[in-house]
Amino acid sequence: GVVTRCTARKNILYGIEADGTIVTDSSASENGSYGFRATGGAEISHCTANDNGSGFYADASTIIDCTAVANNTGIVVQSWSCGQGNHCNQNWTGSGIEVDGNDNKIDSNYVTGNGIGLYVLSSGNQITRNSMRGNSLEYSILVGNDVGPNGLAATNMSPWANIDF
Repeated sequence: GVVTRCTARKNILYGIEADGTIVTDSSASENGSYGFRATGGAEISHCTANDNGSGFYADASTIIDCTAVANNTGIVVQSWSCGQGNHCNQNWTGSGIEVDGNDNKIDSNYVTGNGIGLYVLSSGNQITRNSMRGNSLEYSILVGNDVGPNGLAATNMSPWANIDF
């Protein structure tokens, strides 16, 4: 199925739950657990999560080009998922992006003003081209992940670099 241009607000658990569903151009705010919960091959794109327990959750799914603002944690990623091109801002009590499982791709995200920018608790993930700024701690990444080099955009020549600015 497809869900587009919908709003979910003040639900006890999830704002929008997608199992194998495509969700676009939607918003979720003030939900108790997750604003968006994606499983079973779901794709969440161009959506906004604001003031939820966690903005987005992905397990065997994709979160792409979304915005997570003022949630406890911006995006929680389990396994076999992709988090790409997202903006996570001011998720102060948790992290911008938290990776709890393996076999994930975390790429080209813009993560600013969070507790921990990118918090990776397991190994076997690919982490490239992310930009961090103003987080209490920019990166906390467990060993055993494929991580692009960290540096400044002006001095790092790798196209896979994770940037702190």
